[in-house]
Amino acid sequence: DEVGFDALFTFIYSPRPDTVAATLPDRVPPEVSHARSKELAALRDEIQLSLYRETVAAGQPIPVLFETSEDGVCYGHADDYSPVRVRADADLHARLRFVRPLGADGEGIVGELAD
Repeated sequence: DEVGFDALFTFIYSPRPDTVAATLPDRVPPEVSHARSKELAALRDEIQLSLYRETVAAGQPIPVLFETSEDGVCYGHADDYSPVRVRADADLHARLRFVRPLGADGEGIVGELAD
């Protein structure tokens, strides 16, 4: 929480045969490992949403490289890797466009084309 990491790659340890770690005592019980993993994921989600909301509050258009589109919605990433989606009539795949952030949710920033 103190550092504010917005991306985490976590996994739950599983013993591997013929390794020193597999024979160590005092292993963390699986239910504790799973609870810790869920707690980290929830914290990451809070941090991400907070960062997305900061971008919206700044009120400035952001550059977005669009990657995919589906059903009139184009998806891409901002220069800080935040996921961004906009409604658009055209497929914006591989195009860099400015987006005016309008809102944020657990999936990223929602905006409109600014240019």
